[in-house]
Amino acid sequence: MATLYPDISHYHPVSDWDKVKANCPFLISKGTQGTSYIDTTLDDFIAGCEENKIPYWLYTFLNKGSELAQAKFLVSTCSGKVGSYFIGYILDVEKENTASDVKSALDYLSGLGVKTMLYTMYSQYDTYKSVITARPSDCAWWEARYGQNNGSYSANYAPHSGVDLHQYTSKGSCSGINGQIDLNRLTGAKSEDWFKTANGNTAATATETKTTSAASTATTKTTSTTDATKQIVKNGQTHANNFAGCGLTVDGIRGSKTKKAGNMVLQTAINLDYKAGLKVDGDWGAKSEKALGNHYVKKGETQYMVTALEILLMLKGYDPGGVESPGVFGSKLETATGNYQKAAGLTVDKVAGVKTFKSLIS
Repeated sequence: MATLYPDISHYHPVSDWDKVKANCPFLISKGTQGTSYIDTTLDDFIAGCEENKIPYWLYTFLNKGSELAQAKFLVSTCSGKVGSYFIGYILDVEKENTASDVKSALDYLSGLGVKTMLYTMYSQYDTYKSVITARPSDCAWWEARYGQNNGSYSANYAPHSGVDLHQYTSKGSCSGINGQIDLNRLTGAKSEDWFKTANGNTAATATETKTTSAASTATTKTTSTTDATKQIVKNGQTHANNFAGCGLTVDGIRGSKTKKAGNMVLQTAINLDYKAGLKVDGDWGAKSEKALGNHYVKKGETQYMVTALEILLMLKGYDPGGVESPGVFGSKLETATGNYQKAAGLTVDKVAGVKTFKSLIS
């Protein structure tokens, strides 16, 4: 079978994962755009990649302006969803973004320790040359140049020298993916394995490294947390079922059903604490938004909203130290809340307010 490197979004969702797995060594899909839009197939895409053991990348389509905030929104949206086959984040630069703003966003993503990619158009090279040439070694340059755009690559329309991944058509096809799609080819020094292998400290193969030194000796201990994180999500799924009757399969995968369960958990807590009378259906609409209002919980408080916070953190892979009903906001929960806020690009105040809750259910 042909080896293909597609990039997709909700316009071209995967329809047959077995076929895609047979043809595609890794996948790229849209995660977000701007600071509010989340691709409607994101959860299903992540779940499909995880279930089928396909390495994957997620990109944000940058609107012009507030590029750093857009990169942070990508991370806050995806950080609690991705699993062991996630590789890294991508900036899709097409909207006349300034080079300095693109660099700020790329510096932020690179600072997370994940692999990154920078996507630019062939005609934009002069605009972003300074960013491209100064990019970190674990950042790939991805360039679009179509030429005749007939589904096939033409050597007459090669990318710039140094490009790692060349998007050569928007009219390609791949068995198992609907419609005409973007296809890419490897063109630089980075091998297929590079695109399939996460850095040692990414969400995909998250590691905690502790270094201690005594005199002239140093010892480094690295512990893989991938399995531990999956177990935390499983625990959260179990608690969600018990607390809000979600009926989840306890598999440790944060797919669309688990995301909906998070909404149900928060709806249940709001009803118990504030007698809001919400329908616990997992659909987060105007009534749920109004009922959440400006409610928050912090250390020392005992509420069902604390229970919700504990479960929601678990569903994102963070250990709050247990779940109680009603929940008691203690030190371990405070630490977990702060850790999540930091990873999600939120203000780290260790208080679960509206922004934290909204991020946890995103």
